[in-house]
Amino acid sequence: MSWENALKKRSKFGMNRWAKEATDKVMSDGEKRTISEIIGKLWEEVESSKTKRTGMNMPTRGELRSHLRNYESGQFDIHTGSERSKSTGNTVTKWWKE
Repeated sequence: MSWENALKKRSKFGMNRWAKEATDKVMSDGEKRTISEIIGKLWEEVESSKTKRTGMNMPTRGELRSHLRNYESGQFDIHTGSERSKSTGNTVTKWWKE
């Protein structure tokens, strides 16, 4: 395999099934959340589960961003929480499911 083909090859890694299902469950209420808020909710899910999954199943921020491409998103002001049309100044990206 040449190096060009190696770069094109897709990785088999990514979010595991539990992380995808848990993320979809957390986002199903339609509330707008940042990546940090989603991870916090996932940790609550881990702590409340009977199986006590480890942090190894927790998705990374990059994996979450990739998974959340199918969700609605927008830029919000950090201080007021109001939606902004451009990501200038102190803004944060939030995702939600309609």
